[in-house]
Amino acid sequence: MRSKSQRRNTKDQLLGAPVTATPVDECASMHSAFRTLPRACGASQQAAAYNILYRAVTEEVPFVLAISGIGSLSNQTRFWINSMIRAGYIAAISTTDAMVYHDGHDALRPQLRCRPVERPVRSVNPNGDDGVYRDNRVIRVYDVGFKEEILEEQDRVTRWIFQQPEFQHPMTTTERNYRMGKVYDALEQVRGVESGLVATCYKYGVPIFVGAPGDGSNSLGMLPLKLNHDLYGEEFGFRYDTLGDVMESCAYHFWGLFSNPVKELGILIMAAACPRTSRCNRSRRSCKTSCWTKANTRCAATNTICKSPARRSATARFRPALRPKP
Repeated sequence: MRSKSQRRNTKDQLLGAPVTATPVDECASMHSAFRTLPRACGASQQAAAYNILYRAVTEEVPFVLAISGIGSLSNQTRFWINSMIRAGYIAAISTTDAMVYHDGHDALRPQLRCRPVERPVRSVNPNGDDGVYRDNRVIRVYDVGFKEEILEEQDRVTRWIFQQPEFQHPMTTTERNYRMGKVYDALEQVRGVESGLVATCYKYGVPIFVGAPGDGSNSLGMLPLKLNHDLYGEEFGFRYDTLGDVMESCAYHFWGLFSNPVKELGILIMAAACPRTSRCNRSRRSCKTSCWTKANTRCAATNTICKSPARRSATARFRPALRPKP
């Protein structure tokens, strides 16, 4: 005899679509394979993520990319992020100061003739002995590592950059990264190195926001300059314009949600707390700042219209007319 619960009729609305699949050898392309993944276990999340990205790309929804600092060390930037920037899919980037700092390592040293360009960043064992790494002056970031002297050379470059005249005034993190991108681009061209993230964003007019600029090696590298200014009166006028960062970020979000033809703004999160929280907070608050955030808000950031001929008409819509102050 069945219990009371066993005699109840099943509510069909509690069940979704049948879990079906198409054999992979019958799929004409990887696109069709991802679209027909079985809606079960991990494959359901993969299919959902792919379909969201596919919809955003085909409907030309601009992306804000939130990514952590290891993206440059792991070379994810050259693997796929730079390609999306050149194609015009990414409207802005939110990241940590570590991303900008480590992005400069590849062009620090001249390459020897008749030798292929080799990255100073190498694979290491993430389960290795950190004491041994430290004793041998190896800096480990999860499963990538490099010689400690790379940081010393990067610090010297950073201090030189922030002593230049164009950095001697208050600026937002987007203007700082734009001007650093110009230097990185020149170094990479001279060294014969493929463009990194900061140089690519400089060339294609994509702003890079840093949510916590004080918590980064670029700011730590400025300390000698600031101390020399305070103690000995040496010239150093660099300052962070924090409120300018907030206003510019809100302007991008307000444009994406209310002014651009698609009326949507995608946020692709591949980051830790700082970039993710920074983007989500600005996205939520941008709805409340319509009185002063306009699509053509001027700020000290980038001004380049996307140079990708294939998608110029699409990307020109989310490149506000911004130019750094002379």
